Amino acid sequence: MYANSQFVVAVHMLTVLARYSGERVNSELMARSVNTSPVIIRRILAKLVHGGLVTAAAGAAGGSMLARPAEQITLLDVYRVEGKRPVCLPGNEPNRECMVGRSVQGILCGKLAHAEEAFENQLAQVTIADLYHECAGQSMFSD
Repeated sequence: MYANSQFVVAVHMLTVLARYSGERVNSELMARSVNTSPVIIRRILAKLVHGGLVTAAAGAAGGSMLARPAEQITLLDVYRVEGKRPVCLPGNEPNRECMVGRSVQGILCGKLAHAEEAFENQLAQVTIADLYHECAGQSMFSD
């Protein structure tokens, strides 16, 4: 159940690409929307291309596009591309002679695994198209 700022930026970028569906979008435009550097955008784009969510072309006429319709890209897809981290990592070796020490890590890891499963199920239910439509519905200005 790990999310980082790159996950949030990647989702933002994909939502921008959904906005310009069928058109190539350059990293500068995405960087302005995210309010970050185009270098950061290009780093994340490389992961999204590698993960099959985006296509990219270099050069003056280049840019990026969604690799499939926004309705077919879920937040879980993005979460997986961004590199899911283990939710439960063992710490120090606990004292096995202690009632808590011999049990707590296994119990906690089981609870966290259930929470992670619920988290991933929720991510799987939201598409980039859903986010774009919510953004478009809340927008006071057209860009």
